[in-house]
Amino acid sequence: MSTMNSYYMPPKDDLEQSLLTGDEDIILSALKAAKKSSRRKYLNEILLILSNTHSARVRNAAAIAVADLHSERIKGVLINLLVREDTKKSRGTLLYVLDEIGASIPIDILTHIIATSRYEAREEALGFLKSRRIDWNTQQLQRSMRKLQRMTLSKNVERSEAAERALGLATRLIKSRKRNNGLRATFKSKTKRVA
Repeated sequence: MSTMNSYYMPPKDDLEQSLLTGDEDIILSALKAAKKSSRRKYLNEILLILSNTHSARVRNAAAIAVADLHSERIKGVLINLLVREDTKKSRGTLLYVLDEIGASIPIDILTHIIATSRYEAREEALGFLKSRRIDWNTQQLQRSMRKLQRMTLSKNVERSEAAERALGLATRLIKSRKRNNGLRATFKSKTKRVA
């Protein structure tokens, strides 16, 4: 009887059953099937897999399965995963999916990724900075810039160079905000004069 159970394959569209097996290959197969079908039907299960799996392969497959679904829930789960220690091997994929769904990411999380992650994830984080799809306030930005300045002294050449690029992009954010604030003030003052 136990031999039969070890070879049991749940239906490919049944994510819940695949999770019960605990078999990574069966879960991956079910995620692929869910991606091809109506994923909204499986969204809760996919988010559960994203949040609870310890397998980078399964996490990446679950993230890709929701890559073109636009939902605040998906964004929240993915952003929370970015700071977990056990997601280091998945951060590049998580950032890719966040980019695909048009999300913006807090500046301190991007700085953390540049400081602690692999090349792929650092490049994805820099992409968010470059496209200015980040959430920040002045205090967070200044804190992140200090951290980036310390990182430029890293003996890890790739990390040091990434920190320098990020610092340059962060500096542009400050300049752009000052410019925009100046334009708003100018526009308001002209409006007052006309009225």
